[in-house]
Amino acid sequence: MSGFEPFNVIKRGLKVLRKEFSAEKNEKTPSTTEYTQTRIYHENNDSKVTTRPEVHSEIMSVSKKQSFNQGVLTSTSASARPIPAALLVLYLDEKQNYLAAAQVLHGYRGQEIDLKLKRFSDYYISQIEGYTSTFIHKYGVIKIHYHRHQAAVVWLLAKDIDQQTMLAKPEFVRGKLHAPYSLVAPSFANYRLLQARGPVTGHFLERQQFVTYLYRQKLWEKFDEELRLLKTTDFIKCVSEPHGRTLKMTLAKNTFWQIFKTVTTTDNQIWYCLGGNTWVKADENIKLVDKNKYLTQMAQTNNVPESYAVSLKASARIDFIPGKKVNLYDLPCGKKTAQLMDGQTVKLSAQKNINGMQWYQVANVGWLLAEYLKF
Repeated sequence: MSGFEPFNVIKRGLKVLRKEFSAEKNEKTPSTTEYTQTRIYHENNDSKVTTRPEVHSEIMSVSKKQSFNQGVLTSTSASARPIPAALLVLYLDEKQNYLAAAQVLHGYRGQEIDLKLKRFSDYYISQIEGYTSTFIHKYGVIKIHYHRHQAAVVWLLAKDIDQQTMLAKPEFVRGKLHAPYSLVAPSFANYRLLQARGPVTGHFLERQQFVTYLYRQKLWEKFDEELRLLKTTDFIKCVSEPHGRTLKMTLAKNTFWQIFKTVTTTDNQIWYCLGGNTWVKADENIKLVDKNKYLTQMAQTNNVPESYAVSLKASARIDFIPGKKVNLYDLPCGKKTAQLMDGQTVKLSAQKNINGMQWYQVANVGWLLAEYLKF
């Protein structure tokens, strides 16, 4: 220890460093993954001493500079970082309204997108705009368009409540499933609206819905559907409706007819419906008959032995109104049991004369007045 001199130790250390730096110029540039650690050994006590921090930093700086100048990519440079990306997903209906809140997907460019399409009841996907399976741009937008499923139609019908005839062709109201609707009654000249049957407001459903508006002619002041009987005392012309056109049909003198409807018009005239579009105007040649008294006489007639009824084996043709059906009854002037189309050929099995009215029995169908038959 007597020969230990600090100045001499530092001097020797600097000498060793100069020698090492001069040797590095002739050697190959070391890899940046290898780090040279300079060690200085004290000759007197063989103790290990490392270089000072400032010396080590200088060595590393020189090594990095040499590697950069030679175009070598060193491991000390940071590797390429992934670029963030975002994708906005919009859910729109046919009117560009939002069906749900917008969805934001985050990721990196080149990364696959995990997009799960939303489902909405009553809607189906009609179009997708801007679809991509991977993140491409820093910002992107996908628009998913939906359309509502079509619903069943709502039928709008307009009828004459008295004549039971259509005033117009059926109208079909269409809309989206479960969407609301509100109908407006159509208007017709010479008619007034009486009532509406069916859901005039509501929502379109998967099943069809029916709305029927019922009208009555403005000239019809009173309407009565009580069954009555009338007797003609002269020949009476028939018309198509109250104040309507004259038909090629005349009621015979001294005949009985059943009345199905009685209408009083605004001019205080009375009209009787004999069935379908066959009407007569009340006047001095038409008299109403007591129905109960007549039915009592009819019942007594039906109790007459069968020999008093004429059996027939004949054919005839229904002679009513073209395209219309005539009513048949279980008994003469009894209850309606069936209808037969005008022009249809029938077989007659019996005939009875009741108070001047000729009734014929259509085999297995019912009774009919002679005025509606053509032999």
